[in-house]
Amino acid sequence: MKSYNFVLLRAPLQSLNKAFQPIEISSEFDEALFLASIDLWENIKKGDLQKKAKIEESLLKYWLRSCSRSTPFGIFAGTCVLELGGFTDLISESDNHVRNVRFDMNFISAIVTQLEKDPFLRKQLKFKVNQSLYESPNDLRYIEYTINGNERNYKLTSVEKTDYLVKLIKGAQRGVTIEELAQELLKIEDVSYEESIAFIEQLCEDQIFVSDLEISVTGTEPLAQLISKLGQFDDIDNIKMAFSDITNSIESERTGIDYYQKIIQTTKKIITQDIEFKNIFQVDLLLNLKNNTINEKVINEIINQCNELLTFASPYHNENINSFKRLFVEKFEDTEVPLNIALDADLGVGYASVIEKNTGGSKWVDGLAESVNLLSSDITISFFQRFIIDKYTDFLKRNLNEIEITEEDVLKFKPNSSKLCFSNGMYIIGEIQAKLGVFDVENFQFDLVGIGGSSACNLLSRFTHGDKTLHNYTKQIIEGEEKSYPDIIFAEVVHASQVRDTNVLLRPILRMYEIPYVGRSGAEEDFQIPINDLLVSVQNDQVILRSIKFNKRVIPRLTTAHNYYMVNSLSVYSFLGDVQNQGFSNLRPWDWGILSRYKYLPRVVYKNVILKKAQWYLDTDDLKELPTDETEYIAFFNGLRDRQQLPYRILLVEGDNKLLIDLNYLESIKFLLRSIRKFKVIIVEEFLQTEENCILHDGQQNPFVSEIIIPIKNDFQIVKSYNENTAAIKNPKKFLPGSEWVYYKIYAGVKTQEKILTQFILPFIENGEKEKLFEKFFLLGIMMDGHILG
Repeated sequence: MKSYNFVLLRAPLQSLNKAFQPIEISSEFDEALFLASIDLWENIKKGDLQKKAKIEESLLKYWLRSCSRSTPFGIFAGTCVLELGGFTDLISESDNHVRNVRFDMNFISAIVTQLEKDPFLRKQLKFKVNQSLYESPNDLRYIEYTINGNERNYKLTSVEKTDYLVKLIKGAQRGVTIEELAQELLKIEDVSYEESIAFIEQLCEDQIFVSDLEISVTGTEPLAQLISKLGQFDDIDNIKMAFSDITNSIESERTGIDYYQKIIQTTKKIITQDIEFKNIFQVDLLLNLKNNTINEKVINEIINQCNELLTFASPYHNENINSFKRLFVEKFEDTEVPLNIALDADLGVGYASVIEKNTGGSKWVDGLAESVNLLSSDITISFFQRFIIDKYTDFLKRNLNEIEITEEDVLKFKPNSSKLCFSNGMYIIGEIQAKLGVFDVENFQFDLVGIGGSSACNLLSRFTHGDKTLHNYTKQIIEGEEKSYPDIIFAEVVHASQVRDTNVLLRPILRMYEIPYVGRSGAEEDFQIPINDLLVSVQNDQVILRSIKFNKRVIPRLTTAHNYYMVNSLSVYSFLGDVQNQGFSNLRPWDWGILSRYKYLPRVVYKNVILKKAQWYLDTDDLKELPTDETEYIAFFNGLRDRQQLPYRILLVEGDNKLLIDLNYLESIKFLLRSIRKFKVIIVEEFLQTEENCILHDGQQNPFVSEIIIPIKNDFQIVKSYNENTAAIKNPKKFLPGSEWVYYKIYAGVKTQEKILTQFILPFIENGEKEKLFEKFFLLGIMMDGHILG
């Protein structure tokens, strides 16, 4: 593992010192509130007494976030590229932070929907075939969505495969207007012009054809895309002028809330339908630091220590991929199969949660996913889990303060290393801290949040739109990751099943090739690989994808932090996400496993790296003696702290969210109590970024918490070329319905077979020859187990 020459710093808007001081709504914090929740912002301005308690609770949460959480959200936190250098002197110049302002994608989507209905524009709009559409032997299938609020619900839809529909689809691959489609239909079907137009409109309504006005997930900023597309149309000068005014408003001088309100007023001039103007902005904060360097020796030491911890990884295992391979080989052996067919549970083997449920043969599909537990119910304890139990037992016996992993412990796992494989690009993310106010290679600690990834850029891409330096670094890293494999295509998966997700999925074009699926690609069409162009096979126990057009192996890449296995993910997207990680070892630096529900679990460290922070379970039993008088809460929790050895500052963990709690602060205690009463059991963990440990300060030496992402490169050979791994299947042994030939086995006695031959098969052959359903027909008769096999 080696470093590149930079890291990405993430830090909040305000100093940690302010966290538990009286809230002062500065212009920056006021702006952050406006962008995060305009409803809350308006209620604060109104001073609504009926909602006072709820407003104060929400306001305090946002305040604490702005002082203690580094995860970017609006302008509550931001990012900055740091070069590796000889020293660290990070001084925040908050007055000069840069804002990258764009519209929220839900708002952009609403604008696009309105524009598509404009009569002058609609006549000129080009429509393309739905990217998910594919042919089965008897019908056409594609993914369609309905909208419920701001959510899209997807279903697999099938329609009859008629000659005229197939011709329309083939003619629309590069984009055609409704008029052009209607004229094509008139050539091949005996219908009136009005009927033709109505039919094409219905196909667009049913999403077989999709407007080319749809915004790309990759490429330029969405509003710029939209304006560029509108520039191609005639007779819409009023719309073009309105968007020019919006662009000028966005590019004008940023002067707090007034700046955003001016954009809203300008935009309302062109919005005629009922669109809610709330939370319509997405803003990324680019932090401005006086010196953009960080101690190179410290970063390299973090990388070295994390590299040593890779021996804790487990060999690659993915039950969904394994199940797919087993079912695929059983059904298709070593045949290459169109990916859409393979993942269709009716025609192929399905994937993951849709293996047992598909609706391919019906007109409508009621759902795409139903949870299926693919994991074995047997509980086994691995060598690593046994090691964790032994270390915990030793911790109890010796009454230690923390669990320390030694070099000798790591060496125990060295024999495991030969079975491990990682991507040639990974990332490390965590919180870096000084020790007792000193920060150098001898005095630091690193709270490891995560390590892994299929690329070093997975956590970087989201911020590349507004940061040219980061964009350039990201492109260079990706080019370096790919250059050793010239005969393999690494293709970016472009997907955004929910419009709101697009806010964090938007990214420039980072790779030469892209696979669009329920998401528009910004790449040139010649470099797009449609799902229909992909064949899948299982060779040497690996899932192999091949592009028909390029005749090369394709390895998908999702250069995002998106959880592709979230609930209701489409099977194709989940499959591509799993294939990108195929073969890579699973690394979880420390997993308490069967011990995870213990009341208290200590900190775990290896040298300077904290693998796991100390954590506590608190439940309703801990509150049995809670006094009724709020003024006695602090004293009660002082006693609880002594009994359970809790620090006075802790983090309340609720999923991915962590809220800073100060047990000497009454309002913090109320947060904790509400959470315990709601969930019955909660997790809290130690908070390590104290005022003394922070490495980032402002000009007045006020401390800021921070987090860093370290992109790293490995020397692993991650794949073999397509030709080394597999060869094209020249003599397939199995054929799908719709292939160049198909056969049927009919078991029957002599008399029954004679009846089948004369009454069913003979008429089929005679009609088939006339209608040219086949070129040749063979009939074989074989005696097997006393029965005639035809």
